[in-house]
Amino acid sequence: LGDSSDLNLINLKTKESKLIKRSVDFKSLTFNEKESTLAFLMSPDTNKVKVYDLHAFNIESNTLKSLIDTTKNKLPAGKSVSENGNLQFSKNGKLLYFGVAKTPKEAPKDSLLESEKPKLDVWHYAENRLQPQQLKQLKNDQKATDLYVYHFTDDHFVQLADDTLTVDIDLENEQNVLLASSNEKYARDYQWDLSDKEDVYLVDVNSG
Repeated sequence: LGDSSDLNLINLKTKESKLIKRSVDFKSLTFNEKESTLAFLMSPDTNKVKVYDLHAFNIESNTLKSLIDTTKNKLPAGKSVSENGNLQFSKNGKLLYFGVAKTPKEAPKDSLLESEKPKLDVWHYAENRLQPQQLKQLKNDQKATDLYVYHFTDDHFVQLADDTLTVDIDLENEQNVLLASSNEKYARDYQWDLSDKEDVYLVDVNSG
């Protein structure tokens, strides 16, 4: 069927195969604790650079649900579900954590050879990280995502963190808050002060 692929669920006891969805690409297949729901990223794009949506298949009811559809603009403008984020269910299966980042785009065609392209790294003294550190962490920065959570009980999602805040995800915690920390206020001080300063917050899982 050309570029399309099938996502199938196979019962290893009965050998029965069930077609969940047909599309171009699937990523990050993740079961909940009870193995009753399968979450995954899916893209219909045939291009090399793909934009993903978030879906969940309920095995017991045999239903597929679109949780985050980029085309319906549920996320902030210019953002989409990221393949670099980790899909994680809470232990009780009521929450699904996922990552969001800038929507990837195809790079414009370039007629120049790599050897013909000038390369220049610009740094300003007011930046939070020294240039060597920025270059060393470049790949990690390019894969960074904002943390979101989807609530299955009432079908809504909220943003929990961005690139300035780190949230400690406790999958067994059934409370409404998570512990988070940020060193953004002190990041530039690290260039000459190695003390590990950070601010600590409580993040509401329901409202962000």
